Amino acid sequence: FLSSQPCSQTHLTLQSQADLEAFLVSSGGCTELTGDLFITGNIQNVDGLDKIEKIQGNLIISNTSQLENINGLEGLYEVGGYVRIQNNPLLRSLIGLDNLQKVKGDFFYISNNQHFKNLNPLSKLDTINGIFQMYNLDSLETLQGLENLKFIGGDFSVFKNKLPSDHFI
Repeated sequence: FLSSQPCSQTHLTLQSQADLEAFLVSSGGCTELTGDLFITGNIQNVDGLDKIEKIQGNLIISNTSQLENINGLEGLYEVGGYVRIQNNPLLRSLIGLDNLQKVKGDFFYISNNQHFKNLNPLSKLDTINGIFQMYNLDSLETLQGLENLKFIGGDFSVFKNKLPSDHFI
């Protein structure tokens, strides 16, 4: 990875396409957020955030009403805080997190995203310093995608899913 260029904005909250466009115009192609990235509200996509390689704070994708994909996060390889992806009724998959390798925070938490069939986009993830928790993901058919996960610093929890128990053997 090349040398990082910190964004002038420390915490970034994206609630609409207008918020995203304003950030893209002012960011100057920065590659590192020194605070949190919070994606919520009526935002439809996060296209254009592919230059962001590292978030020193938390990545929260929560309570979106129109977000169908997170493809624009494909440059992200490290989150210094936690990751929370929850309550996104139209989000189809985790494609966009394909290059994520490390989550240094307390947890990686996925819940109430009813279209996820697999975790394949997380195939490069190798380290979670805290817990890994998934629940209320009834569409999840397999845990495929977690094969390269080498370290979890806390519990690995999967509950309130329709995934057959033989997937854990």
